[in-house]
Amino acid sequence: MLSSPNVCADSETTLLQSELLEAQNLVKNVKCDETIDIKVVELSRHLRNQGVTRSDRTYKQGRVILQAEAWLNGHDSVMEEDLEVLKNVLWHDPDESRKTESIILEIINPEKNKVIELYDASMKLLHDFHAKKPGVEKEESCIELISKVRKAKDDIMAISESLKKGKRSTTTIEPYLEKLNTILKELWVKQIGQVTLK
Repeated sequence: MLSSPNVCADSETTLLQSELLEAQNLVKNVKCDETIDIKVVELSRHLRNQGVTRSDRTYKQGRVILQAEAWLNGHDSVMEEDLEVLKNVLWHDPDESRKTESIILEIINPEKNKVIELYDASMKLLHDFHAKKPGVEKEESCIELISKVRKAKDDIMAISESLKKGKRSTTTIEPYLEKLNTILKELWVKQIGQVTLK
């Protein structure tokens, strides 16, 4: 990913050793049924087909990570949505990171994958725009950039509405919308001198 709209808050969480041991025992009790195992095998196959290979040991360790993720998400068994955490485990080379995330999301959350693709494409356009030298060409490309970023934002909003209609959460999509909205406002103010956004 070129950049992430998520901001991690600084926090100092302290756990007693007894609390940590209790958490580890609770994680061990989280169920991981056969449907999740099948999804992990499917992920492994898709990743291998794309040249991202990991050892069986990594997948075995991934199971414990899935149980921990499920526990942190308040689940008593691993849910399909918990598989997303594997994006942080199933790559070796940093160049494989986004590819791994994309493959995992395409299987478990294709809507979020599409949102990230739209967001990344917008960030690439913005980066290319800022690399241009000031002048008429840059001013003209600003209007085109605004149009393309607005289209990406509208596409993400459509995905969000679709998820809402299906009674699915949009919390992971909202930061991308907020960031694109901020970018659009900044472009209008800096390049056009006004803000006319919906």
